[in-house]
Amino acid sequence: MKPQPLIVFSFLGMVLLAVIQFYFVREVYLLKSREFDLQRQFTIDQALEELDNRYGQTGFDSVFYAMEPVAYEWYIMCDTASISGLPEVYNQILSEAGFLIRTRENFTPVLSIFLARQNQETDFHLGYIIREFSLLGEGNQPGFELPVAGDKPGTAFGNTSPGLYVNTFRAEGNRFRIAFDFFVDFTYKRKIIYRSMMAYFLLGVFSILAVGLIFIITIRHWHKQKKLSDLKTEFINRITHDLKTPLATIAVASESLLDKQVMTDPARVRSLSEVIFRQNRYLSGRINQVLDISFQEHAGIRLNNREIIADEFLADLVTDFRKQYEGKDVVVEKENLVRERKLVADPVMLATVINNLLDNAVKYGGEKPVVRVRSWWNEGWYISVSDNGPGMDADERRQVFGKFYRGSAGRASGSEGLGLGLYQAKQLVEAHGGSITVRSRPGKGSTFIIYIPQIPPTHENSAGGR
Repeated sequence: MKPQPLIVFSFLGMVLLAVIQFYFVREVYLLKSREFDLQRQFTIDQALEELDNRYGQTGFDSVFYAMEPVAYEWYIMCDTASISGLPEVYNQILSEAGFLIRTRENFTPVLSIFLARQNQETDFHLGYIIREFSLLGEGNQPGFELPVAGDKPGTAFGNTSPGLYVNTFRAEGNRFRIAFDFFVDFTYKRKIIYRSMMAYFLLGVFSILAVGLIFIITIRHWHKQKKLSDLKTEFINRITHDLKTPLATIAVASESLLDKQVMTDPARVRSLSEVIFRQNRYLSGRINQVLDISFQEHAGIRLNNREIIADEFLADLVTDFRKQYEGKDVVVEKENLVRERKLVADPVMLATVINNLLDNAVKYGGEKPVVRVRSWWNEGWYISVSDNGPGMDADERRQVFGKFYRGSAGRASGSEGLGLGLYQAKQLVEAHGGSITVRSRPGKGSTFIIYIPQIPPTHENSAGGR
């Protein structure tokens, strides 16, 4: 299966798992909620049974006793009120009746005792819904049927959820008849349920996170593999192009040497032989560079360390480098602030690093390259190589030491190269226990700074590196 469909199916699988986990947690919550309600309902029934068996009460008898003397007053209020004023009177009476229910009931303390006995939450609120409320007349006098709220909970709740149903209480006195549903709303019900199902919740979250992490790791691995595949393809294309030109030059020069007229001209034979020699040296250098890096990655960098004098070593390198560009429009400036400082390093590896930086400075220095080499000592040897090229942005600076990476300037100029020079330089510098950094801004050139400690981490004739 191709990577793209695999990623899509993996993502859909993760989403499906999240949906299943959500459904599972939701079902567990509903189950725990029903279990909570059943436990509390059993406790409430026990409290009601205790009141009935021990005291012969329902817990609301005192409410009905308190209503009896005021029911006549309510009746007089309704009888003397105008038709337009009756709704307001009804509301007042219902409010006063609700107040009596809330303040005169004695069910709350009994229920609290039973909850405490079973180590259950005792923080709860009571609520009611008045289903029927009538004021009765005396004798043949008509009564008043008050318009009740129906299914709307009483103000004791302050919300639209009536809570756990307790019972429907009915009472009829000389002047009133009332029926209301009574409820218990447990304040911390959700908190208690969430706490009891924490293990299920954590399991669900952990499984989703685990699958998500695996998905992310898979995507990153796929991107890494794709990038490596692209780099491999790019490297093959680049080295093919890089080797075709000198091979073609060698082929043309070799063919020319077979010409009888050329054979009789020693100057042309020498010139063509030099072309073949230079191109062969170039090919050998490219192949050796790739082989060296491959060997270093598999077997580790082996340093042949010895003591060198820093200023003399750098002076010889810069002198040799200048000779390569004699008669060309290339300026190489050197500022050496190090005098007779000695350090332990592999001279061949160190020369490879510095020459790579010098070559790049000329290659990307524009039409008239200016290369500035500066060295100083600060608990180790610092060498900076600056150019007057186009510079690099932040993204290029982050990738410049990557394997096979070539910046926009190299691609735009069409210059030769495999993108291995700076990668190799970084490996060799770090094998010495040092570091290499770059400072650059677009249009301001680039400066590469090498730091080599006076003595590498493992001072042996042959030291294993990265």
